[in-house]
Amino acid sequence: MILSRLSLSNFRNYKSLELSLSAGINLISGNNAQGKTNLLEAIYYLGTLKSFRVRSETELVNWGQPAAGVQAGFIRADGTASQLEVRWAQGSAGKWERRVKRNGIVLRSLAEFLKEVPLSLFIPQDLALVQGGPEARRRYLNVLLCKSSPDYLRALMRYQQVLRQRNEWWKRRSLSRRWDELKVWDEQLAWLSAQLVRERERAAVQLNSIVNEVFAALSETTAALQMRYRTDLTASAEANLDKICAKREDEIARQQTLLGPHRDDLIMTMDGRSLKQCASQGQHRSAALAMRLAEALYIGRAISNPAIILLDDCFSELDQGRCSRLFDYLSGLGQIIITSANRFDYKGNTPIAEYFVSNGVILTDAQVWRS
Repeated sequence: MILSRLSLSNFRNYKSLELSLSAGINLISGNNAQGKTNLLEAIYYLGTLKSFRVRSETELVNWGQPAAGVQAGFIRADGTASQLEVRWAQGSAGKWERRVKRNGIVLRSLAEFLKEVPLSLFIPQDLALVQGGPEARRRYLNVLLCKSSPDYLRALMRYQQVLRQRNEWWKRRSLSRRWDELKVWDEQLAWLSAQLVRERERAAVQLNSIVNEVFAALSETTAALQMRYRTDLTASAEANLDKICAKREDEIARQQTLLGPHRDDLIMTMDGRSLKQCASQGQHRSAALAMRLAEALYIGRAISNPAIILLDDCFSELDQGRCSRLFDYLSGLGQIIITSANRFDYKGNTPIAEYFVSNGVILTDAQVWRS
């Protein structure tokens, strides 16, 4: 997938922007608070209908403006073109409304939208993939699989609904509970868990191979980075139901669902030791970056359409050698869009399209930056 053209109107600090991008590596440089990350946020929103920075979409609209929009043209691997557009407008009652279009037609379904733009985003906070708790790694797996498998997305949405209803059942007063209802939730939980676990285990095996390869390329180390999916359930609905029933007394005591994919984890090790405990800060950053690049490769291979890779401030805490190896590795991965507060003095042979951002204005003449 190639993002060929991006148009912004009153999005963050961009009053108006028309930008054409290279099909290879694009380096967007500039001082802090000038709009570099805002640009990646706009692209990311077109792939997810979410911001990776704020919860309220009104914060995406330039202050004091009644409307805003993001529009982009894409070219798929098979040569077909498409156009996506998101517009926000404030109605007469002051309420903000959002409209999403593909090729001029309004889209209603999130599932329909998620398959449109395969992409992967690395941000500095992604160190939580390595240093944080299981929630970040579960979300990593869920997003990756939802982008590459509509069946997984449907199963996950149904699982979350069943889990919510089952937990609400536990919160009821004892006299209002019907134990036959719990049996229904148990069976659905076991069946949906089997689907999710099966897909996650398969993905983890493939990701393990990709992550190890990327980590070795970035760090030039002989240490092996390994990823393993850990779950208390199985890919068998019958076995899962037995495990769930065996937890009944504990669940009665704690009044909540204690088994399920919502409690699973991806275990990261380096040469058999906990990555979180034994690796340096630089290795943690390389590992998190390797996970994001592996995500892009996995999605691209699954749908036969290379993912767009967004890297925000990825050079921070990487030494000169790692930065050079990163550029060399990225050269064969498709379209890359990188932001950096400083221009990196890359001496390799990979062509790089350079842009400079200043207060919501992008200069495409690289000579301006070099001067």
